[in-house]
Amino acid sequence: MEARMENLAAGRVWTLSGRMTFHDNDRFLAILAEFAADSGRRVVLDLAGVEYVDSFAIGLLLQAAEQARTSGVTLVISKPSATVRSILEQMDLAGQLPVEPPLQPASGHSATATVAATGGVKLSPLPSERGPGLALSGRFTFAAQGTFLSVLQQMGRLNGGHYRLDLADVSFMDPGFPRWCCDFVTATAKSDIEIKAVR
Repeated sequence: MEARMENLAAGRVWTLSGRMTFHDNDRFLAILAEFAADSGRRVVLDLAGVEYVDSFAIGLLLQAAEQARTSGVTLVISKPSATVRSILEQMDLAGQLPVEPPLQPASGHSATATVAATGGVKLSPLPSERGPGLALSGRFTFAAQGTFLSVLQQMGRLNGGHYRLDLADVSFMDPGFPRWCCDFVTATAKSDIEIKAVR
């Protein structure tokens, strides 16, 4: 990712270009660090030249939105390319990111199920002799990450080391999903996760 900054009377403009991935973490966090000096001002992240964002980069954009709120900055994520806009809309981020022009809500429903319902996401229990399980359906996006990990952590406190995830009815999956599972395994020292019926 390349970044160029302009200080205009209307506010600060960051023009980003190239591919925005986890490799750009330090560079983007340096941009966010400058939000503290922009309190009360408008900051634009111009994404017209960004060709691609991965799930980590989307997390950085969400972090930018939160940092702007806490710093008193009016953040605008401007003119994302057609590819990037499509990714953001597929991940159902309308309303979570201040994009201009606004994102369209994703069609269909967010990931759903029935044990826990935090953050609008439900996860269904799967009876199993080998250990606890979950079934997911619908669209599994970045917005569901917190709830998903919270429920996995609850499962991790149950007896047994085998976990089953049934994804047969998931119509869309964030590319960060495998990493979240790996993070869970690392955090809980559990090494037996069985994933069934992935489309």
